[in-house]
Amino acid sequence: MSKYSPLTSYLGRCSDSVTLTWPELNEIVNGLPVSASQYKAWWGGGHVQDQAWKAAGFEVTDVRLGSRVTFVRTLRRG
Repeated sequence: MSKYSPLTSYLGRCSDSVTLTWPELNEIVNGLPVSASQYKAWWGGGHVQDQAWKAAGFEVTDVRLGSRVTFVRTLRRG
């Protein structure tokens, strides 16, 4: 089970778009790494953590480092 599996579960229960604040994200994954608030690339593709939102059918569309992240559904729910 990945550290980010709780995020997959959370997003799986969300509508087509959701914006989560940094405190909300920290609570969901039990603490984000410092790099998540320092580098937008952390929220880009090709990393272990992006599998969490992709598995739920979402992509990241807006990142405000240290403030909030917006996820938008890219795949319809079955």
